[in-house]
Amino acid sequence: MIKRYNNQSFLFCIPGFIIQALAWDSSSVIDGLVFAIAGTALMVIGGGFYAKAKGRSMKWGLVGFAGILGVICLGLLQDRSGDPWNPPREPESALAYHNRGISHAKNGDFDAAITDYTEAIRLNPEYADAYFNRGVSHRKIGDFDAAITDYSESLRLNPEDAEAYHNRGVSHEQMGNRAEAETDYHRAKKLGYKP
Repeated sequence: MIKRYNNQSFLFCIPGFIIQALAWDSSSVIDGLVFAIAGTALMVIGGGFYAKAKGRSMKWGLVGFAGILGVICLGLLQDRSGDPWNPPREPESALAYHNRGISHAKNGDFDAAITDYTEAIRLNPEYADAYFNRGVSHRKIGDFDAAITDYSESLRLNPEDAEAYHNRGVSHEQMGNRAEAETDYHRAKKLGYKP
């Protein structure tokens, strides 16, 4: 009878340990917690069989292995931003860079936003919204020449963008180019732009 319980304990503990190891390598906290809980459940069952094999109450095996769950969950919930084994991942698509750029801009980090918009444009040179938003960020930091260039490229790709005409007009006005500003404001109004 003891040998049977020992064998059963290994049948549960070894897969439980492997599944818990997957928890540490998972890409998200939620996935990690799922693996940790599943692995710990298997280890708790195996621990119960081991306790039974040694003639102890199964509850002691359960209590001992249940403590492992707490340690693993705490480890998974820690901030891993500085963890060399789990470095932050870079986006893989133009849309992801563009969206991260929007997030940077909303937080007032226009230089980081410009960097991400530039990477989005590198990945997709026809991405009108990335040019437009990079133009907005350039304008926010006072680089009106770059803003005008980006708005112009955005308009080349999407010539019906009333807001791009308006924003380019604002940049022209900031640089003292009143005639160009009026032309852009007029075109924006004609396309239905309302401030």
